Amino acid sequence: MAVTHKILVIAWNLLSTGAFYDDPGAAAAIKVSKEQQRRRAIRQLEALGLTVTVEPRTDPGAA
Repeated sequence: MAVTHKILVIAWNLLSTGAFYDDPGAAAAIKVSKEQQRRRAIRQLEALGLTVTVEPRTDPGAA
């Protein structure tokens, strides 16, 4: 249902403004996926009773 809503919103915006659709590409889906994974991991740890603090890595070699 959410996908249908998103498609309808995009179509309405394109038709009402006369703009062309600019496909964000596969990179946008991957970025969203990584963000979703991060949020899911945080929620799972918090569900176990842990306090989670997320900070960017300072060591560029660590992956």
